[in-house]
Amino acid sequence: MHPDADVLEVDPVTGRRTGLGAYARRVLETLRRSDVPYALVGAAALAVRGLPRMTRHVDVVVLLEDAFAALEALEGAGFRSITPVVRREEPEPMYVLKDAEGNEVDVLVAAGDLARIVTETNVDLVAVERYLADVHAEMLPVLHERVQMARHPAPPPPRPPRRR
Repeated sequence: MHPDADVLEVDPVTGRRTGLGAYARRVLETLRRSDVPYALVGAAALAVRGLPRMTRHVDVVVLLEDAFAALEALEGAGFRSITPVVRREEPEPMYVLKDAEGNEVDVLVAAGDLARIVTETNVDLVAVERYLADVHAEMLPVLHERVQMARHPAPPPPRPPRRR
């Protein structure tokens, strides 16, 4: 999180410290340590970019295959899901977690259909790489791997034999 994002630290109306900056750093550091790829989105992300918003929670996006790992990491950091978590099923599109102080983290789960973006659009991957190198350079290997997988997908599994 950008160290100069004071709007996360101080309520512009009351002037009181919000605590949002500290717990947002705790959330992001937890995900960073867990090696779960994520993106900070929503009002906190806008505030870091200089566009203050008044919400008091953190929104992160994780990929479908990383959803349960992200939830486990955040649970280890003291957050509890108020959305039921059923690990034997596909993840829900969104989970809302809170800690003992009531700080909220919304975990948005994305299917991440990079294959369609790479193969069916005119996306400028060089520009995407340049941008990612500036804002989240550690994610470049993940992007390269996923682009490679999108361009050269694994063959489909064999079809089961027909029942007669």
